[in-house]
Amino acid sequence: MEFIDIGGYMIALGMVFGMLPNLILHIILRKEKDRIAWHIIYNAPEKSKVVLGRLIFWNMSWVFSSTVIYTWLGLLLAKVFNRSTLKDARVWHQSIKESYGKWRYLVYVMQFGFNFFFAGAIIFFIANALKS
Repeated sequence: MEFIDIGGYMIALGMVFGMLPNLILHIILRKEKDRIAWHIIYNAPEKSKVVLGRLIFWNMSWVFSSTVIYTWLGLLLAKVFNRSTLKDARVWHQSIKESYGKWRYLVYVMQFGFNFFFAGAIIFFIANALKS
């Protein structure tokens, strides 16, 4: 099995484990969207509040965009562009846990799936570039 195949399988599995919980949470929590979104925005670092508000309310998948800090790519972008510290990220994580309540474990599964997807995409593109 080549790295391109492994990357492709990781992308496919990541999308399943990322999109299915996202869809479930989107349907179940649609009535609580404003409460969850405003709680997360209120507890976000000062530098990120405006961007996060736009990301949540302008994005069709508000569940993913409200928990994007759980992906390693989202954490990296927050650190680089907003100069957020790890302490800010921990406070943000805690507010997300409080906002989603009993559904937070499904959020963890969703973000694990998207992290798996991003890792698979990197493996796939690097293996494809090295092959040619």
